[in-house]
Amino acid sequence: MILRILLKTIIFFLLFNYTLNSRESIKRHPWPIKGSIKIGNLFHTPISSEVNYFHHAIDILAPPNTPVYSMTSGYVKLVQDQDDISFRTGLVIYGDDHLIWVVLHLNPDSIPSKIRTFSKDKIYFKKGEFIGRVSGEMPDFSHIHVELWKNGLLINPMPYLEELDDFDPPTIKDVYFRMHNTNDYFHKKNNQYILSGKVDIIAHIIDMIPPSPYMLTPYKISFTIQRIESNKKYYICNVTSFQFDKLPGVKNIKPMDDYKIDPLIIFIQGDIKKVFNFKRPQKTVNNFKRTNRKFYYNLINKNYGFIEKGKDYWDTRSKNIKGEYKFPDGNYEITIKAVDDSENEISKNFKIKIANNSY
Repeated sequence: MILRILLKTIIFFLLFNYTLNSRESIKRHPWPIKGSIKIGNLFHTPISSEVNYFHHAIDILAPPNTPVYSMTSGYVKLVQDQDDISFRTGLVIYGDDHLIWVVLHLNPDSIPSKIRTFSKDKIYFKKGEFIGRVSGEMPDFSHIHVELWKNGLLINPMPYLEELDDFDPPTIKDVYFRMHNTNDYFHKKNNQYILSGKVDIIAHIIDMIPPSPYMLTPYKISFTIQRIESNKKYYICNVTSFQFDKLPGVKNIKPMDDYKIDPLIIFIQGDIKKVFNFKRPQKTVNNFKRTNRKFYYNLINKNYGFIEKGKDYWDTRSKNIKGEYKFPDGNYEITIKAVDDSENEISKNFKIKIANNSY
């Protein structure tokens, strides 16, 4: 038993270190905006509107008419939504390194003439060349929208862009233990949450990337469960709930009209409801405004962060093949860890008591 736990721990740390090292080996590209970088939304930030969806890109805040430059060398093609040219004008950059960048919300009149003249063709640009200016059609949230595609799949652009001076970890504001698929929550007694039956774990987590004033979302979330007995801790499991190198559930998407993606597709294919909680009172909210942003994560789900395969909840009454409770009544500690795109991390412990057969 001890050997099995030790092997699991070693494998987890090897995989975690491999992930970090693989990100470190990625070639970094310059940001398309010069000067101080302010982020309004990240790749993994949810947007809550009539349809809740993954943002699937980075929003880089900048005043209208701010110059924008190519992040890489490659062939460039103009893309425009004829129903909203002023806002939905942008470029697809087919990089020499086989990465495809999409930059939207450019002022159509600012696009270099050699692109506009040959709008149906791909024109070669070098890294750092001027490609347009920020549109002024959204004055309260003036920005450019930057997507990254690799092998037909939307991926997180942050590891591919120059590192930001971000040294602050995310903030784990609180955790909520909910009776599975209900609006009823378990409460504390003597500074412990008393749990029984089927449990959802909802975590309220935010991240900030100075100097942006906007609340954002972490890159990775995991949690560990340990049983406490006679003042000793016994490792039960370590679960990676989410790791946003790509979007959960979103498979290869055929781009519509040259990489102009309808958020509805991201909603249909993505598992956003398995990631973020949209039920009141712990409801995820983000409508592009600075205030009232709240991000609540479902830490247990069938596809990513499951304690038991096939169960999108923590079954505290679960038994092993011998008929013994996997989680006997008693004291436990849950440690939730959040990591941001700059690899700053934070953890927070929560004391709980399982009481299925006793109180």
